[in-house]
Amino acid sequence: MRRCTGARCKRGPFERCRTGLPDRFDGNVDTYWLAGAPDGSAALATRSGDVYVSIDEGRTWEQAASALPSVRCVLVT
Repeated sequence: MRRCTGARCKRGPFERCRTGLPDRFDGNVDTYWLAGAPDGSAALATRSGDVYVSIDEGRTWEQAASALPSVRCVLVT
């Protein structure tokens, strides 16, 4: 099983997201499971139905939901 970590990039090299996210996710985070808005807020969902949100351009994350049924996509408005 593939495992991946969260990372962010803003005009420079990728930085590993360490605050509020698990050390690793089971499998990849699908493109449709990650969304951002111009105000710097973002959301991502995982294969296991967890949803995390950030309001500071991905520097820190907070779990907003867990054990949801199959997530198809996320949208930040």
